[in-house]
Amino acid sequence: MSVTASIKALLGLTGKKQNDLMDPLGMRSKQSLSNKVTNGRWSADDLAVIADLCGCDLAFVLPNGQYIIIQSDPDMKKGPDE
Repeated sequence: MSVTASIKALLGLTGKKQNDLMDPLGMRSKQSLSNKVTNGRWSADDLAVIADLCGCDLAFVLPNGQYIIIQSDPDMKKGPDE
C-alpha cells in the first residue's frame, strides 16, 4: 500500500477528511494539498503531524519488538502566519 493510500485509510478510520490536513500541515490552498496527495510527497514531519491529528503514533518498529516513536515538530503545527 502506498503512503498516500495509507494516509487516506487512516483518515477514513479516524473520521477525518483530507481537507482536515490543510491547517496542521500549514497549507494555504486546497490545490497545494491536492498536489501533495497526487504526487505522494510526504515528509517525515508531515506523517508525524498526520498521526497527531488522527490521535495515533508514528513509529519505527524493530524486529525485536522495540519501537521508536516519531514526534512531530511543534513548529510544523503552526499556520504560516504564526
